[in-house]
Amino acid sequence: MKKREIESVILAAGRSRRMGKDKAMLKFGAHYAIDIILDKIAGISSCTVIVLGQNYAMLTRHLTSFSTGQTTLRFCYNKDHHLGMFSSIQAGIGLCTGMNPILLQMIDQPLIPLQVYDSLINGIDRDHLIIQPVNFDKRPGHPLLFTPEFREIILAEQPVSNLRNLIRRYQCRRRLIQVETKLIYSNFNTPEDLLKNKGEQQYGNFSK
Repeated sequence: MKKREIESVILAAGRSRRMGKDKAMLKFGAHYAIDIILDKIAGISSCTVIVLGQNYAMLTRHLTSFSTGQTTLRFCYNKDHHLGMFSSIQAGIGLCTGMNPILLQMIDQPLIPLQVYDSLINGIDRDHLIIQPVNFDKRPGHPLLFTPEFREIILAEQPVSNLRNLIRRYQCRRRLIQVETKLIYSNFNTPEDLLKNKGEQQYGNFSK
């Protein structure tokens, strides 16, 4: 599946207040969300950074025995996680080499099919900074892939900045890739979200 070398950042530092438990440890069948995501990303990334907050001890302990395949697994504690998601993005990409495209994965989207990652990687070109999936309604979803150049743009922003607003500033250099799943819009923020999406919980091509 790997077409070129990329690195990945998994954002998992949120406090999950509305869910009532850590989203990384949500169970889908017999598997935890973090395990499902890592199982897929390990096959396409040379390095995977997991950004953590108050859950640092719990998740590093949980992942001690996880088989990471070809990817190098790195843990990042974001001491400023209370400032919001953008600070976690900066912390995570700061540990990447700056030489390869970076896949940005949210912890509350464990069901993304493997084909979506493949389509994003195939969409890398010389002209665009950001590669983002869309469904037939053309609404951008996640995960997203961005270049080393856009990494530097993110790092130059303030920690309280907003990624969506930043992408809009560079939308002329964003490439939208059409995919055939609406799971790029599905995230799990509350117990109600889990129930609402129960029919789609096919573990996103989890291989184990």
